[in-house]
Amino acid sequence: MEAEHHLIATYDVVMVGSDREQLATMVAKPKDAMGVEKLDALADHGYFSGEEIRSREALGVTPYLPKPLTSGAKAEGRFGKQDFVNLPEQDVYRCPSGAQLQRHILAMVRWGMPSSRKAQLDAATKRADKLRAKGKEVDFDQLLRMEPDSGTTNVHNTSSAH
Repeated sequence: MEAEHHLIATYDVVMVGSDREQLATMVAKPKDAMGVEKLDALADHGYFSGEEIRSREALGVTPYLPKPLTSGAKAEGRFGKQDFVNLPEQDVYRCPSGAQLQRHILAMVRWGMPSSRKAQLDAATKRADKLRAKGKEVDFDQLLRMEPDSGTTNVHNTSSAH
């Protein structure tokens, strides 16, 4: 929607059951129609896609949209991640029941290396660099799931990208 006169700048009808891959298309059209270099775009959570968001930011569009709630916690009767409040000054989270959750770090050693997130990423990055040097295409998520290979530790990536 154009801000000054509140006019709809563009619209589109698609024959796809999900909006997830439509953000790039929907924000490029009004940017072109209004002839602006930068654009702020507001969308609902159905358009959320980390890859689509990054591609638009690189082209001068700042998308604003909520991350969809994809956890099954609510359906299973548990609290979801969004229900916990971070209290950074105390370095704790407050759960919906009011209890404060302290951060605990468990240092586990597997294959002679601490299984911290940094160690996981460092190992995958080194392996990716070796493959790129050989001219091979690299799927970073695949590298994080690989079993240890020649002294390099790669573990399953359990966090989501973005």
